[in-house]
Amino acid sequence: MQFKKITSVDMLFDEVKKGNKKYFIQLNFGARSSKHISRGKTKGTLAITNHIDGTRQILTREQILDESLTNIGKAIAYGAFWQECS
Repeated sequence: MQFKKITSVDMLFDEVKKGNKKYFIQLNFGARSSKHISRGKTKGTLAITNHIDGTRQILTREQILDESLTNIGKAIAYGAFWQECS
């Protein structure tokens, strides 16, 4: 399996727009927090399902950077957010 590092929120939106849906945050010791991400029904949003606990979120670009809502923005900043490539 191959992986592609997501380096910005804009890149994440671009990859989701292409139909790529499998992502994860790389955690310590090789663990990961998997996510299914697709386009939200409202323009400019992403629908995120967190596999670790089954929660779902609809977030804008700005909300993805808000650590009180998600760790995705922080993971992107630390170089720890990845797309699974088939």
